[in-house]
Amino acid sequence: MHFAVLWYICTGRFGSLVPGQNGLFVGLRTPICTLEKQALTSVGLVRRDLAWIRPRVMRIVIASEESSTRAAIGMLIAAQPDFELAGEVADITDLLFSVKTQRPDLVALDWDVLGKRIETLQALLELFDEPPLIIALSVHEEARNAALDSGIAGFAYKGAPPSQLLKTIREARRMR
Repeated sequence: MHFAVLWYICTGRFGSLVPGQNGLFVGLRTPICTLEKQALTSVGLVRRDLAWIRPRVMRIVIASEESSTRAAIGMLIAAQPDFELAGEVADITDLLFSVKTQRPDLVALDWDVLGKRIETLQALLELFDEPPLIIALSVHEEARNAALDSGIAGFAYKGAPPSQLLKTIREARRMR
């Protein structure tokens, strides 16, 4: 059920629901019934001051030459309410174009394939106003130190459970 309908059921009025920018709803009064509060939080709204707003979604680009890696991680990201798949790329040229056009918050980079040129990539990304964070993905756990020493935001082992990748992305989000 749409939360505006639940607002009406709980309060008997529609007047306090005001659409804002980018599909956000602002100007809601403090919830006066439990049903309303549950409805608002179930659709991903959080309380800020006296308004309920939808938290910002983290836009992610996956960079890997392996289409199976891109597809698997893409499905995982697409299933998360706080993430949006902004693109999938196979090489650095496409990655730079995607960063320019899609403006992602984070790049999940296949370290085994594209990490060999990390210094060049980081220098190029610094040319953007807001360069995305980078996390490395690798089948080699020993690549963790080299990846983290290069200054990227996080590392995820490809053999780990999907929840570990999601945890790494959410930890990197806090760095912003």
